[in-house]
Amino acid sequence: MIFRRKNKFGKVSYDATAETPIIKCNTCNRDMVAGFKDKKTGAFREVASVYSDEEIAAFAAACGVESVAKKY
Repeated sequence: MIFRRKNKFGKVSYDATAETPIIKCNTCNRDMVAGFKDKKTGAFREVASVYSDEEIAAFAAACGVESVAKKY
């Protein structure tokens, strides 16, 4: 049975001048994690795991951007 996940992001708060929303992808096991990359230090702040394109779109909508870049 397939269950639909609720929007797990809600409204995401971040500083748009200091952070960039990205999807961090692992090529070995295909894990994807939504989060924010600090523009100065390059540190990654994890928000949640992402499993589909619909969840990536929900993360982008929660951040208030049209699309989110993937980093491999």
